Amino acid sequence: DGKLWPHGWLIYDTIFLEDEAPFVSFFCQPVGLDESLAMVMNEWSKGGYDAILGFSQGAILAAALCTRLLEKGQPPRFAIFLSGFGKPKPAGFTFPESPMPIPSLHMWGDADEHIPSWTSKVLAERFDNPQVHAHAGHHIVPQKAADVNIILSFIEMIGQPK
Repeated sequence: DGKLWPHGWLIYDTIFLEDEAPFVSFFCQPVGLDESLAMVMNEWSKGGYDAILGFSQGAILAAALCTRLLEKGQPPRFAIFLSGFGKPKPAGFTFPESPMPIPSLHMWGDADEHIPSWTSKVLAERFDNPQVHAHAGHHIVPQKAADVNIILSFIEMIGQPK
């Protein structure tokens, strides 16, 4: 119908979640992504950070941060993506051609009606040897002990900050 639906700093032309093809084809215009990424990059440059965690649209911002930091030769030690998505990607944003050599954990809800699991898997494929975990919940930050333990185990596997 031509309406634009604002969702955070992304504006979607249409939203179809029933089938992969229409979901991939909709136009994803970032509004404020560059400003948000600049703010996070500025904060990161102050030091004291080892990793990034992003949920939903924050996950694509976290992926953009990983991309920029990798380009600068200063990748984070690891990244955690919760209900993230690799398609559609915001207009103008490009992932590196090769999977990023950043340890990553990707979690999504099997019952998520907002971000289909296949698009979280697409984001995971943008990283070398990603750890993946589907929880039984919806579009939420995992809160059950078993799911939180997955996150803790991943962080422990990476080790203590240098």
